Amino acid sequence: MTTCALTSSTAPVVLSLTFSGLHEGLDAAGFRTLAWPSSESDWRHLVGLAPEIDALVTVGTAPISEAFMAAATRLRIICCLGAGYDNYDPSVLARRGIKLTNSAGVNAEDVADLTIGLLIAARRRIVEADRWVREGRWPEKGLYTRSIRGNRLGVVGLGAVGRAVAVRGSAFGMSVGWHGPNRKPVEWPYYADPVQLARWCDVLCVCCCPTPQNVNLIGESVLDALGPRGILVNVARGSLVDETALINALHAGRIAAAALDVFANEPTDPLQWLGVPNLTLHPHSAGSTFEAMKAAQELTIMNLRRFFAGEPVLTPVN
Repeated sequence: MTTCALTSSTAPVVLSLTFSGLHEGLDAAGFRTLAWPSSESDWRHLVGLAPEIDALVTVGTAPISEAFMAAATRLRIICCLGAGYDNYDPSVLARRGIKLTNSAGVNAEDVADLTIGLLIAARRRIVEADRWVREGRWPEKGLYTRSIRGNRLGVVGLGAVGRAVAVRGSAFGMSVGWHGPNRKPVEWPYYADPVQLARWCDVLCVCCCPTPQNVNLIGESVLDALGPRGILVNVARGSLVDETALINALHAGRIAAAALDVFANEPTDPLQWLGVPNLTLHPHSAGSTFEAMKAAQELTIMNLRRFFAGEPVLTPVN
């Protein structure tokens, strides 16, 4: 773990994940940057420095030790490079006087692009067909799949990503319906229950924020409602889908196909998916474009500069 020399300087100390250009940007903005620990011994060493750290730059899925949080008495702000803040409870942080921000929206268009890509891959069996060609198993009877135009697209969660997916689906000639915790003034019909939405649609895209209340939101009842011609796409969080129920549904043909960018445990165990039919997997990188990361870094640095200047942050969570 590389560290900066912690001196009596008044510049805020930021513990940050390492991405190309991020530490350089933080340093140029006047912060003193510490690299995120990469081992248990690094974490133990860092606990000793915790009382001098003012800010964290992280991602929602990156855990932080309780020992560090207990020792980080000067910590005042946590910035997540992405929309998610899974491991950081906004209300708990607020009680400690710690501000939480995210980068909501900066990669929404990229996530939506990949969502449609997964949808097409699942509906048109692109990955499976690629494997057949590479293995010399060109389909003798031709590869017939189903059209996308005219399908019904169900979107679970109509935030920035969900809206962008809905717009793209409409452009592909799909009818759009949606479900979420709160109605919104949009043109697409609203379904108060995910089972009702699944029963209506041909493709169900999960785009909502994870909460303790919606763990395994997409379970057996939703999958059964989606039916043997339905497709599930998840680009939100793995906790939203009951993976055991999904695997059973795919094996039994109770749904037609699934495409996943996110998993309950990451990296996911490949053995869990071995032999599961009609499945496309992607390594939680729907929003991972160079452009989106640059935008997230710039937004994060701006939030830090505004916070330490006593100004409102641009994307507060709490």
